Amino acid sequence: LRAQRATIESTGVFWLLKRALTGDAGVPAGLDVRLHGASFSDEATDHFASEGWFGATSLVPFESVGCEPVTTFSARDYARMGITPRDREDELRYTYDASGRVLRADIESTAPPFSAITAHLELSAFEPTAWFGDARAANAQRIEQFSLTYLDGGYLAKRNRFCAQLTGTDAAGYAARHLAAVKAFLAARGVVPGDEVSKLFGKLVEEGGSAEISSLPEATFTPAEFAARTRDDVLRDLNVTLRHNTAPPILMRLAFTEPPENAPTGPDSVDSIAAAIPGIDAETPGRVSIETAPTETVSINTAPTEAAPIEAAVESEPAVETSMPPPTVALASQPKSTGMPLLSAANAAVVPVEPSGLSMEVPPADAEIAKPEPPISPWTIIGHPIVDPREAVEAIPASAPPPPPDSIAALVWRAPTIERLPEKSAAPSSYVSIPTATLGAHIGSRVRLMTAGGKLVEGRLQQMDASDVVVLILRDGGSAQMRIPQAGVRDAMVRRSATP
Repeated sequence: LRAQRATIESTGVFWLLKRALTGDAGVPAGLDVRLHGASFSDEATDHFASEGWFGATSLVPFESVGCEPVTTFSARDYARMGITPRDREDELRYTYDASGRVLRADIESTAPPFSAITAHLELSAFEPTAWFGDARAANAQRIEQFSLTYLDGGYLAKRNRFCAQLTGTDAAGYAARHLAAVKAFLAARGVVPGDEVSKLFGKLVEEGGSAEISSLPEATFTPAEFAARTRDDVLRDLNVTLRHNTAPPILMRLAFTEPPENAPTGPDSVDSIAAAIPGIDAETPGRVSIETAPTETVSINTAPTEAAPIEAAVESEPAVETSMPPPTVALASQPKSTGMPLLSAANAAVVPVEPSGLSMEVPPADAEIAKPEPPISPWTIIGHPIVDPREAVEAIPASAPPPPPDSIAALVWRAPTIERLPEKSAAPSSYVSIPTATLGAHIGSRVRLMTAGGKLVEGRLQQMDASDVVVLILRDGGSAQMRIPQAGVRDAMVRRSATP
């Protein structure tokens, strides 16, 4: 990071003087670093920003994906949106309990008027040497909880309207286009989000507000083994949930696949992925056109429906059999007025083409294709007995007699049984009750407070002084601080945190 100004504060007044005179190399019990006008200067971070993962100025995820022909927003683009960027403000603060070996860290990054991002991390069994090459300490530390909150500053709606003008659609149409482009962007990198995750991201793009990623990892998860684990195992062990505004959280479901070979990774990768697939018809998704000769064209529909299987039609003379030289593939161009994203590599079907030629036999349109009937086993044609298994007192008779002893089916046949599901056990709560007087030790944690009047307040604990408790509450489109008198707190609960 580079910054115009940096302010470093610690809990002690003479901590810097002590380190200068005595050569103390210990970790301070607490540190607060504030940066004004910060910007990225790391090559790897700049690469991710230019690739399209986030905006380097706005910190908005997938900021310009799907907004072709723009790949990275400039100061002129922001001016056309009616936005004047201001200097970013970043703050990093942490507290380290050496006796309990607990580290709590918070990061707040504000990029006005685009977004605000806050992160909270708690590590247990932590020793500072873990970050300086000590393998034993690195294997001992555990992540107790992690949360990341993104808050839109009203920028997403302006971005949607700006990109809608460029792509020839409206704000709602571009929101759908952006979501499809982001899914194609991730698919090219081997990531497939679940339906609920896609819907939540779509609501954030359309409505703005806040989105929170929260993780309560398994106790056996070791951060030092992160690189050696598969992405599926890491996601499962981290136990990640998502929530939009104040809606109930959902499980973050992602599928991981091998990315396509030679997949483009630049900012224009969404369109170039579709362009790299031979024969994709942009006007009719799922149709591939193969030009085999100047006067003969083979059209293959790769999007089967429930009513009809994959079909092949020869748009030339209705010859019964056609033998042609190796085909050449032509890509149909997409009209810019549609405003819809091209088909991604993850959705394209592979069309097998014989290198020596292509031969097809097309039956007449009115010909009926005979389908062979599956063989019927003589011992499976007996009707099922009319018995309700829920009311049966004795054993239910089998719906068919057992097969002959020398039959292969005898290996899997068994009498009918009723299997009961196990009793549903109550899920343990992620919150634990604590004395109200000890809330000061959990600054930055998510808490639930029950007031004397019976009102439940949930949010992140910001401050606790001699008389009041200050809680940060996320609301639709923003956040608010609520001050609650300590005397009015009947019960206090905190999300499961680190233990010594």
